[in-house]
Amino acid sequence: MKTVTTTRWFYNLYVFISGAAVMLLEFAASRLLAPYFGTSIFVWGNIIGAILIALSVGYFIGGKLADRKPDLTVVSSYVLAASVLVSLIPAFMVVLVVPLSELQTSFSFQLGFSIIGSFVAIVLLFALPVILLGMVSPFIIRIATKDIQTAGQVAGGLYAWSTLGSIVGTFASAFFIVPFLGSRETIFISALLLALIGIVGMKRYRYAVILVLPIVSYLWFSQQPLRADAAVLEEGETMYQYYAVSDTSDRLLLQYNEGIGTQSFYMKTGVLTNTYYDYLGLVPVLAGTVPPRNIAVLGLAGGTLTRQLTTFFPDSHITGVEIDGDIVDLAKRRFGLADQGITIVIDDARTFMQQTAETYDLIFVDAFTNEYYIPWHMTTVEFFRSLAEHQPAQGMVAMNIGSASGDAKLLQAMLTTIQAVYPNVYTAAIPGTFNYVVVAAKQPIQSLDPLLAITDERQGSAAYLYDQIAPFTASNTAPILTDNRAPVELYTEAMVWDYILDL
Repeated sequence: MKTVTTTRWFYNLYVFISGAAVMLLEFAASRLLAPYFGTSIFVWGNIIGAILIALSVGYFIGGKLADRKPDLTVVSSYVLAASVLVSLIPAFMVVLVVPLSELQTSFSFQLGFSIIGSFVAIVLLFALPVILLGMVSPFIIRIATKDIQTAGQVAGGLYAWSTLGSIVGTFASAFFIVPFLGSRETIFISALLLALIGIVGMKRYRYAVILVLPIVSYLWFSQQPLRADAAVLEEGETMYQYYAVSDTSDRLLLQYNEGIGTQSFYMKTGVLTNTYYDYLGLVPVLAGTVPPRNIAVLGLAGGTLTRQLTTFFPDSHITGVEIDGDIVDLAKRRFGLADQGITIVIDDARTFMQQTAETYDLIFVDAFTNEYYIPWHMTTVEFFRSLAEHQPAQGMVAMNIGSASGDAKLLQAMLTTIQAVYPNVYTAAIPGTFNYVVVAAKQPIQSLDPLLAITDERQGSAAYLYDQIAPFTASNTAPILTDNRAPVELYTEAMVWDYILDL
């Protein structure tokens, strides 16, 4: 009886580890691919879908092979092979994925490349080892089933342990291993676990030499940059994203994930960037209270906007809200954020606005989840209502929206949604960019003349904004985005593909 119990527990442990390893790989995949393809919902969809396809193939093949030879040493050899392949994933990244990402030869192609490229990459890197791991459950069920009378109980118990392993792997990856150790370390932990259970299952301990491979691979690749670039001063992973700080001739750049756009600039001389920030930073002169007493910036990042605001509106009290505390620490070291004298809050912007008791004359919204995707929960009518609840009668919102054209469904839906809360909406396309400055106010803007009164280095940007900003009139076809339905990722990708096809 003791032998049967011990064997049963080993089988449970076997499927537990294989289930955990799959989830470790899935979470590691999202972070490994982020520097090349981002972390949009479409990339996540590709990761989850490709992993499920590979598991399904593994289940099918494993079931057939298990009936032919239900032997623990056979399935253990597959697990050892999976361990070897997992150990080599960082090498495959260099050989396969980096050249694949270099196909992104233009800005416009890069925008749409994340969908196809990420799927190809996940298949190349993870399909084969996950197929091998998918074979584990049918093999172990077949081996552990001694009596047809208890087949259901055996299968149910093993699937429960496999699922429990997936649960542990999910929480361990999300809350501990990936954020505190890193994506590469997650890969190597998975490889080590698979090697250990495979060696024990083989009962041939000379195969322990396989353990050397993930260890050597880790020691080698841990010394390599996540994404090599001569201009990069610093790179790393936070709980939310991959980041890189690059040095150009006149500024430092903060970029996330695949690096399509730049989230923040630190100018070595002055504060103007020759980007949309220079136009967004002019909005306080149009506010009902000039200068605004309290300003909130939702999406602080490296503090580019707040640096301009503290320079030109020193009497305003500014609160910057940023979800990623590691980026704030980085900005204090690299982007002079510690010298701005603003109030910094580490929180999700929407959560902050729902919980704060403060009132803000002007609220800036400049947040992106993945280069060009606006967080969907910051696009809905409920979100803008929460902003309006924390503003006086003269309250105003200023927002940066990325759009390929003024007719794009994303921009039209966003503006229509904003206008459902703020009756007076004004827009201006920023020259040479895909950015639109949007100003929304409870009361009509009384005059644009304060823009013409600016005579310092902002004069050119102010004159352009004076000429270009215009009231928005909602179309009959643009939907109002709600918490129940806000397909902003879909609108964004459709906009990108339309732009590419029009080239």
